[in-house]
Amino acid sequence: MFESDPYHPCHHPTFTPDDFTLLLQLQFQVLSCRVWELERFRDSMPPPPAYPLPPPSSSPPSSPPPPSPPHSRPFVGLEARVLTLK
Repeated sequence: MFESDPYHPCHHPTFTPDDFTLLLQLQFQVLSCRVWELERFRDSMPPPPAYPLPPPSSSPPSSPPPPSPPHSRPFVGLEARVLTLK
């Protein structure tokens, strides 16, 4: 393979373990900030309205109640969001 070939290895940069560590730290910081922003947004929202209960009757219910809105579901703990390297 000639050096003029764009796929020759001399045209691709090599990354050190320190480069990968810095990249992972940067990704973790960016994602942590985004999770923090989303949690602040969720906490600032008003509570979702309660769904009205169907009136009591002898007829079977026509359909199940709609699912709860996504923002009313609790967030999983921090340990589920943090990638641990072993």
